[in-house]
Amino acid sequence: MIKIGTKLSESDTKSVAEVAVFFEGEAMYRVRKSSKLASIALSDMRRTLAECGAAFDMYSISDLRLESMDKYKVYIFANQYDITDENKRLIEEKCKRAGKTVIWLYAPRLCERQKCRKHF
Repeated sequence: MIKIGTKLSESDTKSVAEVAVFFEGEAMYRVRKSSKLASIALSDMRRTLAECGAAFDMYSISDLRLESMDKYKVYIFANQYDITDENKRLIEEKCKRAGKTVIWLYAPRLCERQKCRKHF
């Protein structure tokens, strides 16, 4: 087992995913814990993505600053209810470019600058 572990630790483990999925823990401050939305946006969404058959990497919105974000073809934002101006800029720079697709799931920008909209 030690030989197998050593061999595996030396192998290339670089992700081959072309899909980046962003789940934001802080966004959950915008919904009630008892809400079905909390469950759907986090655990159910991860299960559904795992069943779709495409390799994906999971990130927090703060990871947009990483240089490796440029490599993806598809960006899925699962629960981005409140997006800062800095994150908007990063999404424009890194995700909204030729040949890339951005997918927003459920109520993007429902809140802005910590203030939630009543109707959307």
